[in-house]
Amino acid sequence: MAKVFVSSAYNFRGWVSLIGIIVILIGYMFDFSNTMLLMTSAILFFWGGDLFLRNACRENSSFKLGFNFFISLNALALLIFTITNNFAGQAAYKISGLYLLVPLTFCIANFLKASEVKNISNSFNFIESLDNFISKSAILVEGDKQTKVFASEVKVGQKILINVAQRVPLDCVIVEGTTLADEHLLTGNITLAAKEVGDNLLAGSVNKGSAVIAEVICPLKSSKLARVLNALKISEQKKITSKSYL
Repeated sequence: MAKVFVSSAYNFRGWVSLIGIIVILIGYMFDFSNTMLLMTSAILFFWGGDLFLRNACRENSSFKLGFNFFISLNALALLIFTITNNFAGQAAYKISGLYLLVPLTFCIANFLKASEVKNISNSFNFIESLDNFISKSAILVEGDKQTKVFASEVKVGQKILINVAQRVPLDCVIVEGTTLADEHLLTGNITLAAKEVGDNLLAGSVNKGSAVIAEVICPLKSSKLARVLNALKISEQKKITSKSYL
């Protein structure tokens, strides 16, 4: 698997390649020697394309030929073609912009890669943010005893205390008290829902009224919210693994 670098690393090399293109264009204007232009193009092959070259080596070692390999192979072929024609004395290729091909290839590839990496980073952040919708803990009520436990440890039929402003950790039904629940993230309804004994409270909703005691009706992993979030995570992970640099 190719290593994923931060987008700034690709952006930096994209700008380096762009500056190299400008240098070569200046060389055309002031009639620099072919050898000097060739050296500039060769330096940019390693400097502007080192991330692609490193990932291409990793792809080759794992027998997975992807985007990095083909970009590197294309740039290498262009460099060899440039060197061959330079030493063959084909001065006409200087006018045609042959020396620009390697830095131009890596300039475009780096900026495209930076955009992809930024998008994938946003996907990772989105996946992490999904976990914030589910409370990690719950207050278990056993007689007069209240114990803070992991929400995943609470079993069906056990009772939990849901305090004011607390996010409901599990799907449950109220057995003591009345309250108002903010369910707009789950239902889209911005109006607070009145809840009393016998009414359901969904995991992910927020208790906006008063403290209530509720009986758990399903384990955490089987709650409606957990199933929805799991589906979203799977969808985002598929997007991540479909990217060429993974």
